[in-house]
Order: sequence, then structure tokens, then C-alpha cells
Amino acid sequence: MEASKYQKAIYEYIQKGTGNLVIEACAGAGKTSTIVESLKLIPENKKILFIAFNKSIVSELQNRVGDKSNVTITTMHALGFKMLRSKIGSRARIKINEFKYNSYVQNNMRDVFKRLHTPVSKQHKFVNNVIDMLNYGRNYLASSSKEMKEVADKFNLAISDEELSIVMKVMEWGKKNIGEIDFTDMVWLPNALNISPKYDTYDFIMLDEAQDANLAQIGTFLKCKKLGTRVIAVGDENQSIYGFCGASKDSFSKLKNLPNTQTLPLSISYRCPKQVVALAKEYSNNIEASETAAEGVINYETPISEIQDGGMVVCRNNAPLIKLYFDLIKSGKKAYLKGEQGLFEGVIKSVTKIENNMLSTDFANDGILPRMYEELLDARDKMCNCLKISKRDASTSSTILQMYDKIQTVEILSEGLKTRNELLDRINSINKSSDKDGICLSSIHKAKGLEADNVYILCPSLMPSKNAKKDWEKTEEKNLIYVAYTRAKKTLSFLSEVGYDEFSTDNAKFTFADTLADKEVVINKLLNRISYVSNSTNKDESFINDVIRSSGSTSSVHCEVTPNKKAASSKRRTTRRIISL
Repeated sequence: MEASKYQKAIYEYIQKGTGNLVIEACAGAGKTSTIVESLKLIPENKKILFIAFNKSIVSELQNRVGDKSNVTITTMHALGFKMLRSKIGSRARIKINEFKYNSYVQNNMRDVFKRLHTPVSKQHKFVNNVIDMLNYGRNYLASSSKEMKEVADKFNLAISDEELSIVMKVMEWGKKNIGEIDFTDMVWLPNALNISPKYDTYDFIMLDEAQDANLAQIGTFLKCKKLGTRVIAVGDENQSIYGFCGASKDSFSKLKNLPNTQTLPLSISYRCPKQVVALAKEYSNNIEASETAAEGVINYETPISEIQDGGMVVCRNNAPLIKLYFDLIKSGKKAYLKGEQGLFEGVIKSVTKIENNMLSTDFANDGILPRMYEELLDARDKMCNCLKISKRDASTSSTILQMYDKIQTVEILSEGLKTRNELLDRINSINKSSDKDGICLSSIHKAKGLEADNVYILCPSLMPSKNAKKDWEKTEEKNLIYVAYTRAKKTLSFLSEVGYDEFSTDNAKFTFADTLADKEVVINKLLNRISYVSNSTNKDESFINDVIRSSGSTSSVHCEVTPNKKAASSKRRTTRRIISL
């Protein structure tokens, strides 16, 4: 295929230009082909470092580029690991431990948990809160309590002052203990310790999927830039959909704002038909149909029964996909879940940490689902306390709605089951299924990079979420729609929501908050739940010093709670009891 006018402009700038280049590539623009051709155009005497998003892309590019000794293709984490290796010496051993920080906090909190008689479930919750904040802080290169609070505010993370103090102590410990690292350390530590490649110098450093990078990754990438090094980044801000897990749109802007940087478009979509492109234009100006593109078809209110074999169904949330999976299987159609391992990862973690073995979908027993609701309600109450917002606002936050999606997923998966092991067996059987033909079911996040002739939008009322409040959340909601639409090569269909009313978001800001309020009454009665009330005291005793032995802090790490009437009557409980951290 002859190069487009956009590709020709890119190739010319790479060959004849002297500055940096940011390529804004629309969905289906032939980005990979453009990258491969660009690499081939650079002279053999020029050293090139290319950072790909994951190992599969690394492998694909290596195969397509061929044997070019001047090109190094790797992942961001592999690059960061190499930098750390150069810091401590080639003979020193670096151990990869994803539980590095989790174990450290847990071990150092043991005495505090024991002193306060903290239940195991509350211990896990506290440790997880600290680790979640630590991960966000490292991704955003937060180096002070003020910066960490800004990150927490950005993502509506309910973190107490006590938890924040521990996070900062743990972060300092992490900088000093680089013989053992997790994957976030690989890209954070080169920034935190100001490590740059000692011996490797490159004429070009190139970054793929730049819109999905976080600030730590961008920082690590730019540490490879020396005097005279040209930066080439490829991405699409309109496909930035991973902000919830730390990706930052600011990363793309940072690359655009580098001195002597040219921005060029790659705007022709060779994937999408004209009608789909016209629809996608409502969310991005940087897309146009190929001259040879078919007209395409847009269908509205398509019945579930009309989903064709080989098509792809995408949905914003996971729970509707699970329901559709079972509905399709029951109707005799073949279907499979895309990225099922990742889809069920959070569900498995939530289920396995519940001590009681009963599912109890009707709340008749003290089982998994009531405990998951308890966790959701506790998270909501903590948001109210830490962020100073109402229960209704907290109930409609993205954090709470994500937790509710997981609960709905478990409710659907557990239909007809009684025990946790039965549920885990069902999940395992879905994961192990080798039948990957038929109808593909995928979340929009997992569908990015995929395409199909016929694409179906399940529960279209979920997009955009009516509960997106912050500007970045609203932007990502629009981006999710754009990504969903641009998977289609021939037809794009919006599925009828008949039979899926439980997932509809019409007036969800009110209905869900009210539903949750009703559910809270049942849960409190069933579990004898004690709500999170406050996390601040004026006591002088220092628990942080017990937590992080070298800290010397005088902060308190306990919270004050008010038990219900039944709890007050127990000899083991008092009217003022410390139960959680």
C-alpha cells in the first residue's frame, strides 16, 4: 500500500528533520506499520531505543523489523530494571517480589494490630489502602505529603492522615532497599534515585502508546535522552482510558512540550467504515475515513438474539458481560471472554479473603456477598469522612461503582451455587476454556487494539458514565466511547437493554444511592456492622514508631468508631472501641 500523505510527512521529518516528533495516530491508522517503516528508514549507524507497551508488542516488532543490530526493542519495565542493575552493579542480585511493600507493612504493623485487637479483615483493608496509595504516589512521582494528597484528591482516594504518614515512611524505606523490588519500583526508582543509563547512548529514543504512560514511565524514558538524542513518541490522546490505574494525560503533553518538538497527525483510519468514522468524529477530530472505505452500517436497538458468530461485544462494565456470557451459552451459542484472567483477578481476591465459606446470595447467612457489601459501605463511609462529602456523593463515585460492578459480577457468577469453592471452580472452568471461537466478549479496556467486522455495544446507557465528576474522568468516558466505536470494520450495533435493566444508568445517581441505603439497613442488621465514623484523635501515643521502627513519628494510627446497640451489650465491646486502622 502506498504511503499516505500523513505517513510521507512523518518519514520526511524523521529522515531530514533534527528535532523531536510526536505522532498523533487515530484508531486503525496503521500505527505499527508506520513505526516499522520509520525504523527501517533510520541509517544503520544510528542507535535506536524503542519502548513498546508490553512483551507481545516487543516480539511482534522484532519479527517485523528483522535483524537490525542498531535497534533495541524492549519494555519500559525492562529498561528501568537495566538502569537499576547499572546502579548496584552487575554482580549484585536483584530479587523481584510483588509483595515487597505489602509484606513490609504487614510485618511492621503486627504489634499494632495485636495491641488494638484488629480483626484480620480490617488488617488486610488497612494494608491494602496503604499499598494502593503507595502505588499511585510512585506512578505520579509524588515525593511529599502535599503531593501525595494531591494525587489522593485526583483519584478520590480516601486516605487518613495516619495512613498517609505511613505511606511516606514506606516510600523512604523503598528507596533504600533496592535489592528487592516490585514492578512499579522498576520505573519509579530510576526517578526517585536519579539513575540514568551509564553506558548506553542513543540517537533516537521512541515510545509507543505514549498516551497510556504514567509520569514515572515518562521520566524513566526521558532519562535515556542525551545531548543530540531525538525523541519520537506515538499515541492518541483520544484513546487514553487507563487514568484510573495511574496513566496520565499529562505524560503526552510533557512530550509535546519538549523543546524543538514537532507534532504530526496520522489521521486516516484504514479499519473503520465511513459511517463509523462519522460517529467517532463526535469524540475526535483526528480521524478520517480512507478513500476506499466502505459505507458501513450502524444499527440501533439490536436484539441480543441477533449477535452474529465471530462478532465482538464490548461493554463498559464487567457484570453485564458475565450475564451475557451465560445467556449466550444457555441459548446454544459459542462465546468466550477476552482477558478472562484479568477480569476475574479482582473477584478471586475478594472472594478468597472472605473467611466464611458461604455465598449467601439472599443474605440469609453471613457469607461472601454480605461481606463484599460491608466492604463497599465501609469504603463509602471512609470517603465521607476523609473527603468531607455526603453519602450520596460517595455512593455515586467511580470508586464505589467499580466495587459494585464487582459485587454484581459475583452475584451473577454464583447463581445456583452455595459455597466459595463451587464459585472458584466455576471461575476456573471459564478461565481454562480453550474454546476461543464464537462471540468475543470484552470490556472496552481489554478491547483496545482489537477489531472485528461486527461490533456490538452492550448496555450503551453505561456510556458515558453519569457519575464522572472530575475533568479527567469525563474525558476518559468520552475516550471509552471512541475506543468502543472504532473497533468496528463493517457494522456497529447498539444492543437493546431489554433483560439488562438492572445495569441501566438512567437516573443512576439517585437510584443506586437509594438502593445502597436500603441495602445498608439489611447489611447492618445481618452482620452487626460497625461503621467507620472518625479517624482522628488527640492522643499523644505514637503508633507510627511501632509501624515503621525508624520513623520516630508521633502520629496516631487508630480510628474511633461507634458500635450499634447489640455491640454495646457485649462484654467484649465497649462504647468506645478501636477496631480498625
